[in-house]
Amino acid sequence: MDRLYPLMHLADSALPAGGYAFSNGLEGAYQLGLLG
Repeated sequence: MDRLYPLMHLADSALPAGGYAFSNGLEGAYQLGLLG
């Protein structure tokens, strides 16, 4: 479960501004426990 967070953070760094919102949505889902 904890290994997903660094992956999302890395993807977040690589994505343009348009992808940031998508990545932020994934992070929100992760924090809510919807992922993992």
